[in-house]
Amino acid sequence: GSTDGSVETIRKYEPWISYWVSEPDQGQSDALNKGFRRAHGEIVSWLNSDDSYEPQMLSVCVPELMGDSRRVLVYGDCHLVDESSVRLGTWRTGPCTTESLLMEGNQIPQPSTLVRASALSSIGGVEIQLRYVMDYVLWLRLSLVGEMIYVSGALVNFRHHTTSKSIADSHKFFEEKLA
Repeated sequence: GSTDGSVETIRKYEPWISYWVSEPDQGQSDALNKGFRRAHGEIVSWLNSDDSYEPQMLSVCVPELMGDSRRVLVYGDCHLVDESSVRLGTWRTGPCTTESLLMEGNQIPQPSTLVRASALSSIGGVEIQLRYVMDYVLWLRLSLVGEMIYVSGALVNFRHHTTSKSIADSHKFFEEKLA
């Protein structure tokens, strides 16, 4: 149901895509869960349309996640880039625990994450009623069923611009987190 031209872009690459659908849903979290249910791999993730992986993302993170069955999430640092892909800085995180996430808030850049599919399934996926902090709540829930692994170094580019949900609706993240 997108109205931002994404369907036209998908059609351009359709020969190389195994499946896609554009239909009404209950928001981003519901759409993510639909995608995760269709996935066949042991690892899942999502990358928003204006973000991008650094070349080493998968070669660094996949072995970390698959190296131990207790690991449910791997993540790293994140470059912040503007509309023209000019680097503005780097979001440097570090090892997180359930406690640090609860006390300090979300310290895990969503685009830098890979999740073990079986762990995601075991907790029921992304909470569809959440619009702004679905990733933060997901990290908390995953931290209760396994290990979160931090990999040093920037793995992704997060597009930082005034119309992104993170900037334009930043106060709504706080409100939803409190709720």
